[in-house]
Amino acid sequence: MTSSETFHDHVKELRNRLFIVFLSVALFSILGYVLRNNLLNFIHQPLNSPLYYNTPAGAFNLSFKISAVFGVFISIPVILYNIIRFVQPALFNTIKPKTILIILSTSCTLAVMGAAFGFYILLPLSLHFFGGYSTKNISPLLSANEYYNYVLNMIIAFAILFQIPLIIDFINRIKPFKTKQLLKYQKHVIVASIIIAIILPFTFDPLTQFVVAVPIVALYYFSIAFVMFSNRLTSTQRARIRYSSIPPMANRSDRYIPVFKSDELNIKTHSVTNINKQPTKVRTMNKSRKNSSFIDGFRPVVRGI
Repeated sequence: MTSSETFHDHVKELRNRLFIVFLSVALFSILGYVLRNNLLNFIHQPLNSPLYYNTPAGAFNLSFKISAVFGVFISIPVILYNIIRFVQPALFNTIKPKTILIILSTSCTLAVMGAAFGFYILLPLSLHFFGGYSTKNISPLLSANEYYNYVLNMIIAFAILFQIPLIIDFINRIKPFKTKQLLKYQKHVIVASIIIAIILPFTFDPLTQFVVAVPIVALYYFSIAFVMFSNRLTSTQRARIRYSSIPPMANRSDRYIPVFKSDELNIKTHSVTNINKQPTKVRTMNKSRKNSSFIDGFRPVVRGI
């Protein structure tokens, strides 16, 4: 296969996946348009005051925007799946379908948690803070478009921020982290979380900034725990690492025989022939003998049985 054919195959695959994503967003956007009144009432509920629009097409544009955002949000699993499948040939390790399912479910769960945190916790706090500046002579006249942009930006921002554990796990799969290395940057993460809480357009009071900064730091520590769990080694893996520098002994000595099946660890007696063509009885070691050493998949020969 020539490079030109490979390029055309990638372009064709990209076109097919973009079509699937576009179709998914379009179908869910149509569903969002059908449910637009319920969505508008749900988003308007925390404000509990009338909204206005100042253009003739204001209500239509708002309904269209809410429907499109609903379609994109519901299509996140489809978008992530097609992105993973498209970039998979460029990765060193093949991603199993089970791993893809875990990634998609984790990403969607974190996105929903972030959106719920922004809508149910942070939005009421920010509205209460800003509403406290109104007086008898200064009353708010809120635009529907501005309010829904404010709410959607908050939901999208926290849906992305809550992807921190998944991003760190993705980097860890490419280049594994050490726990000490991640703990070394905890001060930088705390400072960065405070800076993010300050620069966000809906966090002006110290209480709201604290509420924003705490989940970011908590997500980082959760990522450290998840990395520790992912990078844990079994006893077999630790033994391989420990003896990786030892050269194979099977071709240098008749004291080692190869072991091919791990389930043949019961006590048995076999008859083998060593280099001198003399019959020798070999006993494989019992599985309960944990102190026995194995080098490069070879087991020591026990003579004189």
